[in-house]
Amino acid sequence: MAKLILSDGTSFEGQPFGFPCEADGEVVFNTGMAGYVESLTDPSYRGQILVFTYPLIGNYGVPSAELNEYGFSKNFESEVIHVRGVIVAQESRDFSHFNAVSSLHNWLEHHKIPGITGVDTRALTKKLREHGVMLGRIAGGDTKFKIQNSEFKIDDPNLTNLVAEVSCKEVITYEPIVGNDKSEIPACPAGRRNPKSETAKQRNSETAKQRNSETAKQRNTKSVAVFDCGIKNNILRSFLKRGVAVHRLPWNFDLDASGLEYDAVFISNGPGDPKMCKETIVQISKAIEKGIPTFGICLGNQLMALAVG
Repeated sequence: MAKLILSDGTSFEGQPFGFPCEADGEVVFNTGMAGYVESLTDPSYRGQILVFTYPLIGNYGVPSAELNEYGFSKNFESEVIHVRGVIVAQESRDFSHFNAVSSLHNWLEHHKIPGITGVDTRALTKKLREHGVMLGRIAGGDTKFKIQNSEFKIDDPNLTNLVAEVSCKEVITYEPIVGNDKSEIPACPAGRRNPKSETAKQRNSETAKQRNSETAKQRNTKSVAVFDCGIKNNILRSFLKRGVAVHRLPWNFDLDASGLEYDAVFISNGPGDPKMCKETIVQISKAIEKGIPTFGICLGNQLMALAVG
């Protein structure tokens, strides 16, 4: 027996699956009928315990972790699972899909993520909908919640900079593949790392500027500077599929002072409190002031709102 204990003392019992351990985080719900693999690997869910409202989860298994031609995951939204725990009404260990290589249970177990099945997710979702997201803990069935017990304190993940945890650590440039024959790709291979990303001084150099833009110029390709606040891989795929070169930047990258050439600025989705991303907000503000086309999604829109006051 396992249980999810909310910060107000309410508990929901079920059977454990995945990795046998305790975990705490912010409890949120997802109403999708499919896409549990994408949700669990979405960096936006970093630090959260995810409740799936759809009654059966795991029936089509989990695909492989293979990488695509650009060097990032072909099937997942990132290369790791970001949730701290999973809550479902019914978990299926029998799965059927031509692309599946593992059950949900084995996948979670491998990545050391605990789950609970057999939970009344309808009642849990109604509570979260009425009271807003709450902190909670996945614990053993014999655990008792005591509000005055400091040993059972649940840390709020939003008090830390979650974006810094999920963002890339250096500049990475992806060049779109033209045509079906990959041998036609000129110069640098797709998914190459920017060799001038180690220091701000190197980023500012004319050499870095030239290397970042020469291939795009040869193809007359548009390029976008992407602040990676926890970007989903499908956003990268979407840009590249449309022939747009992507400069993937750390969340705190000084774009204004760099020698990078680009046509627009994009701010990605991501986890946590947007006010933690002060450096990103400053860079967005500078881009908007210069009249550079600037757009975002999810957390990116919140950061844009903070940038314009």
